Order: sequence, then C-alpha cells, then structure tokens
Amino acid sequence: MVMDDFRLWIASHSEHPYVILEAAIIFESGYSREFDKIIHVSCPEKICIERAIMRDQASREELLQRIRFQWEDEKKAAMSDYIILNNGSEMVIPQVLKIRDLLMNLSLQDKEV
Repeated sequence: MVMDDFRLWIASHSEHPYVILEAAIIFESGYSREFDKIIHVSCPEKICIERAIMRDQASREELLQRIRFQWEDEKKAAMSDYIILNNGSEMVIPQVLKIRDLLMNLSLQDKEV
C-alpha cells in the first residue's frame, strides 16, 4: 500500500527533478530495486536508540525489537549510492546539499538525453 501510494505521489510530482521516499526498511522490503538511487543515513546504533527514545517516547526494549528486523548499517551502506553520516560529529546539511547537487546534475543529464 505504501508503494502504491508513493507511485501516485510520484506521478503527481513529475515536474520536479527528483522525489525522495523515506523508508527505514527499503532493502529489507525488497523495494530498493524500484529506485534510481538510494541514500542511506548512517547513525551508530547507540545514538539512534537514544534519539528514538526521545522522539518516540518508546522503551529501549521496543526499539531493540524494531532494530532486530532491520539489516545492519554496514550492509545497507554498502548497497547504497550515497551515505549521509548522522553521528553527531559530522555536519549533516553540507552532506545533504552535496547529494542534492549530484541529483540535480543527474536530472539535468537525463533531460538532455
């Protein structure tokens, strides 16, 4: 249902150079093949859990249960086209802007073909 909804959303935003879907389990779900590029946001598990506890008001046990169903960060990073390091010591916005520029260039190249 999520992918069906996303396909409709893509169709209604076709005038944009690119669209992005956020999905924690893009590889695990088997949907990674449907995308031209994959951006992986990498975060150490300890930091990820701390942030999710604050954001979701979930217990550590609930989060560990969710994480169990996800592939390891290194595996997802190896399969991704771009990686954003969100570890608390790297600046995230410059990484995002660099990827945005790369995607814009790819979009322009596609229009030239």
